[in-house]
Amino acid sequence: MTSTRRLWLPAPAAVTRGELACVIGLLLLAAALRLYRLPDYPAGYHNDEVTDAHIIETVVAGRRAIFFPEDTGSEPFYMYFSALFSAALGHTVLALRLPSVFLGMIALCAVWVLTRRMLGPLPAGVALAAMGTSWWGVLLSRITLHVAPVPPMLALAMYFFWRGCHVSGASHAGRSTLYLALAGCFFALAFNSYTAARVMPILFVALLAYLGLVRRTVIRQRWRGLLALSVVALILSAPLTLYLVTHPGAKQLSYTGFDVDQPLTDLASGKPQLAIETTLQTLGMFTFAGDPLAYYNIPGRPLLEPAGAVLFLIGLAVLVWRWRDPRYGFVLIGLIVTLAPGMLSQPAPNYARTVGAMAFAFVLPGIGADAVWRRTIARWGGTARRIGVVTLVALLSGNIAWTAHDFFVVWPAQPDTRWWMQTGLKEVAGTLETSGQRGPVAICTSSRLIDEAVEWWRPAWWIYHYLSPRTESDVRWYDCSEAAVIPAGTAPRFAFPDVTSLAQLNGLPIARWVEFADQPTVAGQSLVVHADPMRAWETETARLAADSMVTWPPEAGRGQSIALPVDFGHALQLTAYDVQGRAAPGTAITVTTYWQVIATPQPRLTLFTHVLTGTMVVAQADRLAITSHSLQPGDVFMQIHTIEVPVGTERGWYHLSVGAYWQDTGVRLPIYDGAAPASDWLFLRPLRVWRQP
Repeated sequence: MTSTRRLWLPAPAAVTRGELACVIGLLLLAAALRLYRLPDYPAGYHNDEVTDAHIIETVVAGRRAIFFPEDTGSEPFYMYFSALFSAALGHTVLALRLPSVFLGMIALCAVWVLTRRMLGPLPAGVALAAMGTSWWGVLLSRITLHVAPVPPMLALAMYFFWRGCHVSGASHAGRSTLYLALAGCFFALAFNSYTAARVMPILFVALLAYLGLVRRTVIRQRWRGLLALSVVALILSAPLTLYLVTHPGAKQLSYTGFDVDQPLTDLASGKPQLAIETTLQTLGMFTFAGDPLAYYNIPGRPLLEPAGAVLFLIGLAVLVWRWRDPRYGFVLIGLIVTLAPGMLSQPAPNYARTVGAMAFAFVLPGIGADAVWRRTIARWGGTARRIGVVTLVALLSGNIAWTAHDFFVVWPAQPDTRWWMQTGLKEVAGTLETSGQRGPVAICTSSRLIDEAVEWWRPAWWIYHYLSPRTESDVRWYDCSEAAVIPAGTAPRFAFPDVTSLAQLNGLPIARWVEFADQPTVAGQSLVVHADPMRAWETETARLAADSMVTWPPEAGRGQSIALPVDFGHALQLTAYDVQGRAAPGTAITVTTYWQVIATPQPRLTLFTHVLTGTMVVAQADRLAITSHSLQPGDVFMQIHTIEVPVGTERGWYHLSVGAYWQDTGVRLPIYDGAAPASDWLFLRPLRVWRQP
């Protein structure tokens, strides 16, 4: 019978001092790339990071779950691991990103020890250098994202799997079983980290099938250890598996804007074209074109520079040629299986869904470098070897410079990157904090960030919570193209992310009252303005109020005009309004209402303006371009409603009504006449619709 020792190569030689020095140096370089200004780069906080940060915060507060359904759902391992850092350091960007740094460094060490044991010092050193300085490795080690544990856990699982199968002799059977049980533990931890890691059972089965084909004796001799691996992995994966089986809606593939599993769905329906395209795109991410998403990459940037890509392709050729050798067969199987989630999903390639491949992909340049070294440089003597070393050092230096320049200079300046990462909010937060001044601030942001529904997009106040220590009561959130907010207090500040000059503020509603007290503060590509517009506001609204006729609807039973201001739910007061435009079929009018805050409204309040004939709504606009729960007593604000008059509307006089309601329930705010509620809507002055514009 063939012994196990003959089936596997002996363990590599002990690590020399020179090799150890090189490894330590590479790890220090990798740590520098991962720790340099960690809170500042990526420059902002992406939607997915905010989701995970919020979950981590709830875990620190005592929440316990095996699956977190927020957004498209998150597995538990990263959340509990990260909670340890947040509990110790607070809910800051630094504390929230440090866990990924730790996991990234563990991944580097695990890939190095795995590659060295399987293939020797040179492939391991090159793999460590390539992974440590690659965009992929640096990115996923610097963001708050629950994919981070997959590479280290998978690399450790493969290491102990290899060690467990490699141990020879009956006297070491117990140690082999221990190694394989540890492999099962790390396979399960990877499974409990991210959706794409659900290929772990497939990987294990594929490795067993491979051993059954090329090294059947290993299975016969190590069946107890392989059984221990299976049992440990099943036990540790059972809670999440049971949850997913009993909650089929948690498939985690329903991303807004992306039909993520469409290639797989088409393939199952006998239409392989899309799956072929995404497979080719995924395979090409190392050498030709990388992730197209601006929050993971400079769109299209490949992972490897030309020389590294050549070594990668040589390594791939060696893997295919030597597939019967387990040293290469294991890497080839691991690469194919862990790339599969990216091959069968879109958009492709995707650096998150293929994250497991990081444990194998960077071994290929190491194999390529080793093949070149053995076939050429090693044969040419000392001078050639020195040239080879210099070449490898030059490639390493060039890769560090390429990654650092792109990550810290080019990528943050991309408009799409700024948009996805909310860089403008980070600039505003930094400026407000470094100024040392406290007090209220109104921050203009896009409509998708003021919505209090908290669905796929994380709202601005969630993001800002991790960027600034300010309390929520300090900040008002609004879309300055449709509304204006003036916070109560002395000399409030007005912040405009992604605005670099005062000229860009012309035409915004807030520009009607703001007289700048001093020069604005420019923060990167954002602007912070000190102003005191309350007096100008009061003057204008007093003028408008004199012409702002308001009456009760007939069912109120009052039958008389109402003196402004009018109390809406003891939360808001309508102080004035203005109607602009000639109403005619096919045209639009603007109705601007002015309000003062009595008490902070509940979330998701909205205002409506209706054009009525009798009780029938002819046209309407329902909108509050302000995060209602950010408003504080004493604040004033305005809302612009643009109302399209439908084509075919008959000419004549129509009622113009206003009111407010909560989006969640549809319940309207009562409107008070003295101490008692009288109605939940009001008439403004009648609207005349003309025949022609």
